Amino acid sequence: MDVRKTNLAAEVATPSTTDTSTRSESATATNAALANALSLIGAFSNKLFLLSDQESIREHAVSTVKGLLGVESVHFFFHSSESSEDSIQKVFETGNARVRNRVEGGAEIAVAIRGASGVLAVIRAADRTDWTPFTANDVAVLESLGVQRGL
Repeated sequence: MDVRKTNLAAEVATPSTTDTSTRSESATATNAALANALSLIGAFSNKLFLLSDQESIREHAVSTVKGLLGVESVHFFFHSSESSEDSIQKVFETGNARVRNRVEGGAEIAVAIRGASGVLAVIRAADRTDWTPFTANDVAVLESLGVQRGL
């Protein structure tokens, strides 16, 4: 869920032909999802500032991404030399996120973590547990985690 694009005020204030209880349930579900995402990102950020070695940071990022995106596989690369995959190399070179969705599962997403000196690391997530494709919202979630690391 992209918390930057959630416009709860517009959703609640916009008149519609649906009954009030449906609008209220939708707003409640959106508020719950937003609160959950913010609490996970907040907890991630708080713990991240206490960590200093790369392996601890890697383990923390992997567990957080698994919880946020519901994926089976997460890799956190600090250097391009850690992976020979073309998709990871391109993210390190360009800094652009890559999303590959396939019809029968096997989807993956790779996002660069940027700092003042350029790309610091790459997060790669793959194989959603519910087989849904990755979206721009997922890219935004990983980028928001990356911003915490980039600080």
